[in-house]
Amino acid sequence: MFLKAAGLLVLTHVVQCLSADVTTTEECTQWMEGLSRDDLADIIRLNCEKVNSAKEEFLDATKSSYVTDEQQEDWDHRIYNATMGCKKAQSLFTAGNPYDGALAAVQAFGSYVMMNKMCCVRLRAPTCIS
Repeated sequence: MFLKAAGLLVLTHVVQCLSADVTTTEECTQWMEGLSRDDLADIIRLNCEKVNSAKEEFLDATKSSYVTDEQQEDWDHRIYNATMGCKKAQSLFTAGNPYDGALAAVQAFGSYVMMNKMCCVRLRAPTCIS
């Protein structure tokens, strides 16, 4: 599948794009050129699944270990924003804006959960892949 093979390349470009001084959506969607509507739907699905996985993992961690109020507040805020980003992504896709929807999903996971870093979001080791 295209997305699995190009995943790191896409993530690298998107992280650079999100952290750069970008003023238009077009500047952030060049990597999506030529992708089919199904590919864009996969981008939305995969990124929003990652948002949900991060949410579930944090909930599991709060049951088995001590989490400070600050950590809880931080994750609540991040997951709320990421969830809203996924809802926006799906709305954009449904409204006929698949590129904007895919970008919103990548931002939901990449910006809100990952905080523009290329580390994975696991709460237990290994916590980083780069």
